[in-house]
Amino acid sequence: MQNLLLFDIDGTIIRGKNPHIQSFEHALMTVHDLTISIDAVEIAGSTDRLVLEHILNAHGISDHKIEECFECMTLFFTKAISESAIEILPGVIDILEILCRNESVIIGHVTGNVKKIADAKMRKVGLHAYFMVGGYGCSEHSARYELVHTASDMAQKIFSFDKKKDKIFVIGDTPRDVEAGKNAGAITIAVATGHHTIDELNTYEPDLLVNNLEEGRRAILNLLE
Repeated sequence: MQNLLLFDIDGTIIRGKNPHIQSFEHALMTVHDLTISIDAVEIAGSTDRLVLEHILNAHGISDHKIEECFECMTLFFTKAISESAIEILPGVIDILEILCRNESVIIGHVTGNVKKIADAKMRKVGLHAYFMVGGYGCSEHSARYELVHTASDMAQKIFSFDKKKDKIFVIGDTPRDVEAGKNAGAITIAVATGHHTIDELNTYEPDLLVNNLEEGRRAILNLLE
């Protein structure tokens, strides 16, 4: 049996200011001549595609030009990321090191980030090589749980992952991560390293709830046995 572990990125693997929000604003100005601040937009647990669509719909813009926006965001982000202070959250490296030595484990992402932005973040902190598959916010699928299916489909093609017999785990820091995992039939692991407290996350009934990946490492590894 194989285990597919799909990690969210922001608030789960890394924290710190980065130019992701500014990349939205830059793309909206460049592609649509729209000057706005998106600080009030709920980004955590959403996808880059849905954030753009939400903003553009709110401003009565029907021709979203999403692919142009993604390209513009990526160019801006990859240039600006070198100036960012991003840090890896506690326990992340240790658990990734343990998982990558386990031949029955496939490590991937389910994130709302555009893939090239996700890759840039992981390269910035030196974690890019751990992640082999993923579902990303540039996908045409609008629902986040569909990104879980995208990642598992990729694992099936590359690693002969059996979606009917093998296990999928979704690890994230937001209620949307938990809901996406549940809707995709995955085992859900919530970590309170983002903007949501243990109590808030607990109301969504994840299969496992931990303070962080350092304290929760043993409990997570036990689920794989």
